[in-house]
Amino acid sequence: VITLSDGQNIYIDSVKAGVLAVQGNVSIRKNSDGSIEYVDNGHDGRLQYNTLTVPRGSQIASIILSDGSLVVVNAGSTMRYPVSYSRIKRGVEITGEAYIEVVKDIRRRFTVTGGGMITEVLGTHFNINTYPDETGMKVTLLEGSVKVSGGTKQKVIKPGEQTVYEKGIMQVRTGVDVKQVIAWKNGLFDFQDKHLPEVMRQLSR
Repeated sequence: VITLSDGQNIYIDSVKAGVLAVQGNVSIRKNSDGSIEYVDNGHDGRLQYNTLTVPRGSQIASIILSDGSLVVVNAGSTMRYPVSYSRIKRGVEITGEAYIEVVKDIRRRFTVTGGGMITEVLGTHFNINTYPDETGMKVTLLEGSVKVSGGTKQKVIKPGEQTVYEKGIMQVRTGVDVKQVIAWKNGLFDFQDKHLPEVMRQLSR
């Protein structure tokens, strides 16, 4: 479900491909592959927010933001984001899990907030997990570099590394199996070396 800035709900899994709504100078389209795309026809200066809600038990949802960045949102997650970005900053707010491919723009950093963390990037591919029932909030990097901030802690990580932020403590794990981390994006479960409680949390979502 996409909740528009005026409170209208669009149930994206049941609507046909084409233009779903127009907000300011931005058209919201559903593509033939089921993804949602925000087409910016010229910034009009107004800051409007939409919210994507992907319920537990739902299929994942893919959104192309107005700057061209791709966000794939997992079940049991929400994302709040501007319809159109200003000329100085970009970003989204995530509760749950998302895989993000940020279009590079050296003039405008892209920030992701959620789970008490702020992740700053210029252009990169990464996964963020902020489910409140998981043990620690995680950012896993596939490509590029990101800076993760939580409380007074800051870490810059490289591809194959993962930050874990829990109870004010931030740690960096190396040699992470990124294919396992993003298995959900490809419609798969990968439970290799996972403990039963974590397996059951994933299955419940």
